[in-house]
Amino acid sequence: MKNQSTQPQPPSPPTTRTVQPGQSGGSRITLDDRSEVVPVLFGGRYQLQGLIGSGGTGTVYRARDIELGETVALKVLRREVVSIPGVLDRFRSEVRLSRRITHKNVARMYDIGEHLGEKFLTMELIDGSPLSQILGVEQGSPHALPVNRALPIVIEICAGLHAAHEIGIIHRDLKPENVLLAKDGRVVLTDFGIARAVEQQDAAGGGQAGLLGTPEYMAPEQVDGSTEV
Repeated sequence: MKNQSTQPQPPSPPTTRTVQPGQSGGSRITLDDRSEVVPVLFGGRYQLQGLIGSGGTGTVYRARDIELGETVALKVLRREVVSIPGVLDRFRSEVRLSRRITHKNVARMYDIGEHLGEKFLTMELIDGSPLSQILGVEQGSPHALPVNRALPIVIEICAGLHAAHEIGIIHRDLKPENVLLAKDGRVVLTDFGIARAVEQQDAAGGGQAGLLGTPEYMAPEQVDGSTEV
């Protein structure tokens, strides 16, 4: 029986899909099957470099600020969220407040902008992993951390929350996905003020935002729809 040799086939180029406004992700951004971003100059200033993740209020990308030569996190807000009357004013107010938090355990908020009708926020990019990954939540095998490892993390989370509470900001969506363990050793809280901005407007009768946040991590009064959290 003869041996038949076969020539190796070149790998197929990655397929691409374009996320149109109104779809998940809410922006005109082209992704390939490896979730890499085809470079887009967002707002005439931010060069998108990669997809970080997505949540209930938007999708987050790694981006290069070509004006300042710095790398930031850029969050494109979902259209169904920003279309609620008055919510953009709330977002602007929360961004102004969040910029006042200058604490090592809180990711800095920078700016709010627009690109092709899509509203976005820019914030400090933290080089690290979400607590949800450390806990095994993302892998589908959640587990508890030893006390000697969990306690320092909890202490830093509380320090970040205290700094926010001192200027009147309540997170309202604190969960493992919004806690980052940076490579420099810091524990950093992200996504301040976004859920609060929508919930306040909803409570005032400006729109029906629904229950924002993650019920498993909500305070009881938040689940009940109380305006005082």
